[in-house]
Amino acid sequence: MISVDGDGTVRRCHFVPTELGNLYDGSYRAALRPRPCPLAVCDCHIGYVHLESLPLYDVFAGGVLERVPAPPPPGASWSVGHTASPSIPLWSR
Repeated sequence: MISVDGDGTVRRCHFVPTELGNLYDGSYRAALRPRPCPLAVCDCHIGYVHLESLPLYDVFAGGVLERVPAPPPPGASWSVGHTASPSIPLWSR
């Protein structure tokens, strides 16, 4: 995944300020390679939502990128509060 600003500045993630180059002049291509994330904690919804080990496609249904949760299943209720861990469901039975 990469993040691109309107002027074409490419970054590995919108939470990592280091620039990889520019989309429009192609200078970002030389920086594309596998590398570990430099952050101690990832707060990126887009990064977490695609992890197959987390059931977030079920939680967000058709609103994955919009961060709009699907209604809880029948008999379930919304969890109270917010956690930094996406592995904790947003709803519980």
